[in-house]
Amino acid sequence: MSESLQDLVNRAVFLSTEAQSHFGALLADEDGNAPEWNVDFSDSPSLSFAKEPPFVVTPHMVGSFSERLGSWHWAWDNINGFPPAVIGTAEALRTHTAGLGIAELTEEEVSADEDTAFRHTLVAKLLTGLWTHYPAPAGGGTTVWLLVDHPDLALGEPEIRTLVRSVAAGLQTTTVSDHAAALRSYAHLRGFPLVALDVTEDEAAEKKTRMRLFAADGSADITFDELHRVVNAEMHQPLSPALEAEYAQLVAALPSVPEAPVTPIAPGTAAGGAVPVAPEVVAPEIVAPQAPAPAASAPAAAAEEGVRAPEAPAAASSTSAADAAPTDTQPTVHEEETTEPVVEAPIASPDADSIAESASAPQAPTEPEPAAERTEAGERAEVERTAADERTEAEEQKKPEKKGFFKRLFGR
Repeated sequence: MSESLQDLVNRAVFLSTEAQSHFGALLADEDGNAPEWNVDFSDSPSLSFAKEPPFVVTPHMVGSFSERLGSWHWAWDNINGFPPAVIGTAEALRTHTAGLGIAELTEEEVSADEDTAFRHTLVAKLLTGLWTHYPAPAGGGTTVWLLVDHPDLALGEPEIRTLVRSVAAGLQTTTVSDHAAALRSYAHLRGFPLVALDVTEDEAAEKKTRMRLFAADGSADITFDELHRVVNAEMHQPLSPALEAEYAQLVAALPSVPEAPVTPIAPGTAAGGAVPVAPEVVAPEIVAPQAPAPAASAPAAAAEEGVRAPEAPAAASSTSAADAAPTDTQPTVHEEETTEPVVEAPIASPDADSIAESASAPQAPTEPEPAAERTEAGERAEVERTAADERTEAEEQKKPEKKGFFKRLFGR
């Protein structure tokens, strides 16, 4: 049975979400601001972020989205003559997706919105194993979508809070039709154990199912409804002695993970061949693992107006990456040891803004000042306070909106 575009999106969404969170943490400064960037689409392409030292990744152009024309254009339709090092991975994707029978992945240009561009990029991640992307605004309402590669984008060992948050956040980024299948794929790709749990009689009557995902530092029990949607998640930290023993056995039994079906194109080389897509692991008890995958994300600036791939300047730069902040898609997670529900049904519902830091303590009410005639000194103080308030307001208006940068990283 062939897979649909939605099936491929389901398989990619959670690992992509974790990779983008990792990428955002690498890019943002201590104030949560995004760095300026510069892109070079020559035979040795590079995407540089203005940090100390500069953070330079290898970009792979996937395609471009035109908001004005409402269409997506695949980079393999190389109308601007980019070198193989820039669009070679897209060409390999074209060869591979031709056999999948999914029209949206084989037509050079399709009607689209921003979500379409994001979903096509998720498919590219799944097929290449490059798990980080960067959507680069290129002017004229066009965004160029890139996959990026760098050793620092590789994810470390799975941590339970990160896994749970990635599931919750991933469900907010795009439509996920089968949450259970998406979680199985995440376990397979990321390399953590996932086991089926028994359900109570009441849960069985409601056709609910449960799974437990493991990491070295804890576990989480996820409940699904009859439509395979997440309805509850309970996190447990640390592992009990019994669960530690079970975890060790499960890790030892995890199968190896097949390589990505499309090998990313190295700079300066021609596009390579493709191999059949690896089947999704659907074992009910243990889901196959994968070694931490490199996160993928990338910006590409300077573009031809519309959905076409950008014009090919030797280099382009941007200072518009102003809006930055902690990702607004992660759910609240209890920081202390707990077995209480972490996310209530559905897991995708938590408001991203509610995650941040804990609320500040309420201020004590102030007593109204008695009416009195203002002295000259009092009037001066009032003028100074007003001027200070105006300066503060002006400074606040200059600050970038904190959600924008990370929204772009998530493609939303």
